[in-house]
Amino acid sequence: SGAGGEQVLTITAPTFTATAVDGYTSSVSYALALVGPTATGLETTAGNHAITLVGSGALISGMYDSNGDGTLDATAFTVTLSGNQVTLTSLEALEHSNAPQGAGEDNTLDLNGLVNVVATVTVTDGDNDQVVASQATASPLSLTFDDTDPTLVIDTAPTLGALEVVEASGAGG
Repeated sequence: SGAGGEQVLTITAPTFTATAVDGYTSSVSYALALVGPTATGLETTAGNHAITLVGSGALISGMYDSNGDGTLDATAFTVTLSGNQVTLTSLEALEHSNAPQGAGEDNTLDLNGLVNVVATVTVTDGDNDQVVASQATASPLSLTFDDTDPTLVIDTAPTLGALEVVEASGAGG
């Protein structure tokens, strides 16, 4: 598996009902939040370093200890939030099971259920009174890493030339 993939998704805004006698304005903002444990069960391909989720708000990183000193000092992947778009970016190759190879092989790793998006709606009435409510998505983000197997097609079979030995008279063997 390799690193360097990136995928973006757009958040659909929540629906809400608001009223105010003197009129109102509203805004929606988003944040990323960790759901449950931070251990992912994922490892880097190089070094088999365990990956832990760190962060909140606009950035959650899959971090690992690159040199064995107990400090999460390297990033395998990131989940970022900008406006209403979430981006999953792979920075390091992740370890995938390669058994069984070929048909039936599971080439997908996931972080499903570990990261959520929280929408915050702010309503401000005509004399600047505010009410704020937050709601997490009904289900956490579906975040997957797909491994790609190499492909190989042999276009031309190997060829052999003829082997010929000329016997010399009187030669031993």
